[in-house]
Amino acid sequence: STIVSVRHANDDDQPALRELSARAVATLRQVYRPTPVAIGAKHARRANRQCLVAMIGPITVGYLEFETRPDALRLLGPMVDPDHRRQGVARALISQLIAIARNTGTARLSLATIEQTGNVEIFTKLGFHVVSRAPVTDAISVKNEPLVDVEMELVVSSLAGSDHRMAKSLG
Repeated sequence: STIVSVRHANDDDQPALRELSARAVATLRQVYRPTPVAIGAKHARRANRQCLVAMIGPITVGYLEFETRPDALRLLGPMVDPDHRRQGVARALISQLIAIARNTGTARLSLATIEQTGNVEIFTKLGFHVVSRAPVTDAISVKNEPLVDVEMELVVSSLAGSDHRMAKSLG
């Protein structure tokens, strides 16, 4: 099976991350596009963000941006290269984020995703559960359908006994 290594991003990663982002976002843009206000808000928060990078050998295959909030680590992403999906890349990134949460005493990971992207199912398989659903206000549907914003979380403390299972599924 494929070995995915995860580390903190550095400045040298930026060109590869920009290219990967463009490729990964292309599939999302078939469903929705963010409003100018949403894009501006995302850029404004950039300073508070950290980034993990996933590698298979020398190739950058994914990344995960996150923010530290008082009660949670907030995921923005993860982004996985379309050619490397279903290879454990997102799982490796989230496993690393769980380790960071444990080390910092953070109780949970949180994220928001748009239901129509199909990502709710993926995040559920990775240990997240749905907290709430609401109409999307910061994105426009490409297909002119109502979009649903899904708030999800993963409670870190409840995973105490599942470390070995997580490690096994990564292997």
